[in-house]
Amino acid sequence: MVTEQLIVNGIDIPLEGSLQPNLTYSIQDIKNLDKRKATYSKTITLSGSKILNDLFNFIFEINIDGTFNPNLKAAAIYLVDSQTILDGFIQLKDIHFLDNNHVIYKCVLLGTTANLFTDLGELELTDIQGLNDFEHPWNELEQRASWDTTIAYLGGTLPFQYGRGYTYPLLDYGKNTDLETFLATDLYPAFYVKELFNRIFVDAGYTYTSTFLNGTDKRFKRAVIPFNGDKFGLTSAQIGDRMFTADTPTFATSMANIGGGIGAIDQSFVDFVDVTDAGNIHNAGIFTSPSTGRYDISASVDVQAIYRPDPTAPETVKANVKTKVTLFVQRNGSTIGSNSFFIAPDYTYNFPALGGTYTTDANPTPPNNSYCQYVVYDTSTSAYAPEPRLAPNPPNRLIVNISDYALYNSDEVKIIVVTQNQRVTTVTNIAEYYGATGNSYTGLYDINIVNTGLFKATQLNTEYAYLDDIDMYGCLPRKIKQKDFIMSIVNMFNLFIEPDVDNPNNLKIEPRDDFYSASVLDWSSKLDVSQDLIYIPMGLLDASRYIFSYKEDKDYYNEKYLESYADIYGQREVVINNEFLSNTNTNQIIFSPTPLVGQSSNDRVLSSIIKIDQYQQAQQTTSNIRYLIYDGLKATSSTWTHQGDVLLEYPFTGHFDDPFNATVDVNFGLPYEIYYDSTYYPITITNDNLYNEFHKKQIDEITDKDSKIVKGKFYLTPNDVSTLSFRNQYFFNNAYHRLLKVDNYNPSEVALTGCEFLKLKTKDKYTIGTVVVDGGINALIGDETVPLISRYTSNPNNGNSYNTRTSSVQGSNNLIDRNAKNIDIIGDNNIVSSDTKNVTIQGDNNVIESNLQNITLINTNNVTVTESNVTYVNGEIKGSGSVVTVTSNFTADELISTYLCDTSAGAIVISLPDFPTVGKVWNFKKIAIANTLEVRVNAPVSIDDSLVLNIAGYNDAYSLQFDGNKYKII
Repeated sequence: MVTEQLIVNGIDIPLEGSLQPNLTYSIQDIKNLDKRKATYSKTITLSGSKILNDLFNFIFEINIDGTFNPNLKAAAIYLVDSQTILDGFIQLKDIHFLDNNHVIYKCVLLGTTANLFTDLGELELTDIQGLNDFEHPWNELEQRASWDTTIAYLGGTLPFQYGRGYTYPLLDYGKNTDLETFLATDLYPAFYVKELFNRIFVDAGYTYTSTFLNGTDKRFKRAVIPFNGDKFGLTSAQIGDRMFTADTPTFATSMANIGGGIGAIDQSFVDFVDVTDAGNIHNAGIFTSPSTGRYDISASVDVQAIYRPDPTAPETVKANVKTKVTLFVQRNGSTIGSNSFFIAPDYTYNFPALGGTYTTDANPTPPNNSYCQYVVYDTSTSAYAPEPRLAPNPPNRLIVNISDYALYNSDEVKIIVVTQNQRVTTVTNIAEYYGATGNSYTGLYDINIVNTGLFKATQLNTEYAYLDDIDMYGCLPRKIKQKDFIMSIVNMFNLFIEPDVDNPNNLKIEPRDDFYSASVLDWSSKLDVSQDLIYIPMGLLDASRYIFSYKEDKDYYNEKYLESYADIYGQREVVINNEFLSNTNTNQIIFSPTPLVGQSSNDRVLSSIIKIDQYQQAQQTTSNIRYLIYDGLKATSSTWTHQGDVLLEYPFTGHFDDPFNATVDVNFGLPYEIYYDSTYYPITITNDNLYNEFHKKQIDEITDKDSKIVKGKFYLTPNDVSTLSFRNQYFFNNAYHRLLKVDNYNPSEVALTGCEFLKLKTKDKYTIGTVVVDGGINALIGDETVPLISRYTSNPNNGNSYNTRTSSVQGSNNLIDRNAKNIDIIGDNNIVSSDTKNVTIQGDNNVIESNLQNITLINTNNVTVTESNVTYVNGEIKGSGSVVTVTSNFTADELISTYLCDTSAGAIVISLPDFPTVGKVWNFKKIAIANTLEVRVNAPVSIDDSLVLNIAGYNDAYSLQFDGNKYKII
């Protein structure tokens, strides 16, 4: 009789009888290679007891909210005769409640491996803990350091190490037209896959032991997850940290008893008190910009004035004063916005002799004569005429709103109020105040802030800016589940997982070919030879095609490749010779492939994630999650600039570890075409890809005609099961086998258990090779086709030849050198030579010579351009070059609009073409006094019925237009 024990969350659960768990142990479903399974039981029944009811917190009580959460795992250990048969978790499925004395719990036992993925649940990559330990400013120094020196960590640094933290790969995101000049904001951080993988395990409470995962294979050790968004966006918290609101304004320096006479100026900085300021960006009236960006800034104060004429004035006086009050918003001491109005006392008010004051309203309603747009003295009526403010309400409010203003990191913005005393009239040449006797007097005034006021700023852009401290979660792909991320890596490298017998939360993980050991267990004596031993040849598998593939994506090069070859880039398809099957087994991971693309003007090859707009220009785009190898710095013979600094190395990242001398590939198979060529270096590629390295040996073994699945009945003891390992070889029936599955093992009774094996038909591991790619067709490396080389040109179309990546052509027989960039042509028979850029042509038969830029030809034909920065419209040069000074005889050129003729050295004769373009206009001007200037034409063409036009006077000028038959003076 066996003894069973179940321990849940450390509590020994009383058992009324055998659990009859019928456990199934499986390493892999041989028919579905992308599935990974662990130990699991059939539903077991547990009778309610005080201990169990307490454990489940009386979950069956309908009217009581318990503390037990059935959605969370409960640790479980199942032992038979003190042998651990399963160490994992228990899942409560349902409760059968008969009465308070009879409760039945239906549960399932699950092995550890399955529960890694169960534990991860719906967690996403953005739920990984502690990634902001790597927070740092977005600048070129941090980026270059991450390539091979240090990375930021907890405010300090860690030495560079492949697989740790992050790096900044150089990818083509469509932000740079020439791919030679990059700002720091063109590069994004990419986490190492190993960093994310390790943190997922730690967060879930697991560890792993793996020679492969802790080894040096570049495909995991150096793998990165590049940024895949179209915007590098701020988090909600960061946006909140970049805005503030403050009120309760006060003058930092008192503005009372202001004097000095007419024209005197006084000012004070305005302090405010925070209302909301999560980022602590406002302090005592000074807003310090936390980042470079565009901001809305608002400021307002309500003011009032108190006027006091000279208290020694011996007579009643009236005011002749107005005070200009201006609110300035200043950035680093310079004004970026202001608003002004006038405050004035009541001019009919009689200030009493020997002292008196006048106080303007603190809460006025419009119109109010004390708060004016302006004040004048009407000489016709000898009266003051204030124009009271009607807006804003109240009219004593000064408001400055600045919209969409650019601030740089650490710019300081503050508010200043400036006042200036002014005389309203100078008719009697009096001062601020005057009496009936005609005497004038000076005085003082106070400016006070009343009411609440406002000072606020909000950053408009929701993307990071240069020098910003970036939230590292912003560089992670969104909506990617951790379990899918881990499982895709498992499927990529054909990893087999087995819990550590001594520590079930430590998983032993190795690629399939390394997972198996040479240890042999002889189970000959355990085989029940009285029952059939069933052999199932591989021909009974349910698939004749195996596809190993990345996920399709919609960026430019992935779509281009899919359209060309009806396959996903880097896909591998294996066809099994089986005439009875037609099904396909697809092993597709969550990542999408990333084609490498060469640049026509330099030797750098970049992974490309771009879209193409209607003008054939590259644009940044969102994409599916990617998986690439960062292989450090590669030398480049053509310099590139990074935030203004010239560099001769670049941080290469791709599916190959090197574009010209590859040793490993993270694709499943070789693509049919690569998008770079051997202009700069020979291209040597490898077939050491995911399929050949990690899957081929298994497929070859299980699909060999002599390989078989073997099913039999075996007598297994609790000790056999507690020490069970799928890594061993099992010997019985005079042959060696690999264990695949133990089905419905019941340790509570002496019985036979069904076991499933793969009879070994051992194959040698694939021999890895390399090949030089020369662009030829039908070349092979092993059983794969060597890729074709893309020459960047479109398929022959109307005789055009051009780089579709950098040029757009409508027409025929246009030839654009592949080194030319940003070329747009509508027309025929145009030639654009090497190393030109930024050329637009609408016309035919034009030639743009080499090394030119910024050229536009509109409705222009038969022109050869030899200079940069020129524009032709209707065949004429516009701007620079359209006006020419001449000193000797010449024939007028249709490309020129105006000739300035300098006759100081001798007479000049101008010959006109017989039949120029209809409508062509020339301007001729004589710019010297001496000698003569003649314009001549050959019969039958004439100039207003004459063959010669004499231009005699200094600075005389004529315009001639050809109407199709003759020239007309216009």
